[in-house]
Amino acid sequence: MQWTDEQISDIRKLASEGFTRREAADKLGISYDALQGKARRLGIEFQKPLKNEYDSAKTDRKSQPADRKVALNADGSQTVTALMRLKHEPNKDPRTLMELCGYDPDKFEMVLGDYKVYEQHSTEDGTVPQYSIHIRVKPKQGLPISEMAEAFNNKIIPVNYGMKKSGDRNLVIPLPDLHFGWTTFADLKDMVSQLREIIMDGYNEIV
Repeated sequence: MQWTDEQISDIRKLASEGFTRREAADKLGISYDALQGKARRLGIEFQKPLKNEYDSAKTDRKSQPADRKVALNADGSQTVTALMRLKHEPNKDPRTLMELCGYDPDKFEMVLGDYKVYEQHSTEDGTVPQYSIHIRVKPKQGLPISEMAEAFNNKIIPVNYGMKKSGDRNLVIPLPDLHFGWTTFADLKDMVSQLREIIMDGYNEIV
């Protein structure tokens, strides 16, 4: 999506006022994923949701530490059953269920999820609902191509070689797999030097 200066200013303002990413996305009327991607690229830090608590319309829904059982599946997914006492019934939003089971919705996606309610009696608290939450999650597969490209381009600093010559020919430079993430400039320095010499010959357009 195209971001305006006003939207970016609003993102910074909401982050400085202590809002979470979810709350900020709701206030701005944009998707959570879009806000998350832009905030990450701008280096904006939001308030993190309180541990063992999920926020839905500013309620006081708090959970005690969950009794969790995790099974790893052959396809890389994980099946989780968590028992916990909650003051209020949770909604079945994937984000809510994953957070209650201790998963970061930014890194995992839910394949399926549901819960059952039981009554637990206590001399201290009286009758308190106990929830058995059952979900299956799998790791997210990474950024969409558009967000990845924007993340790369956002940090690119153009280099001006001061080329004064031009020419009638066009130059196409094929790039190999550069293994971004562990390739260093030292690894590419010789190749960049060779490219600079070629470019300085002068061309009409370089791709």
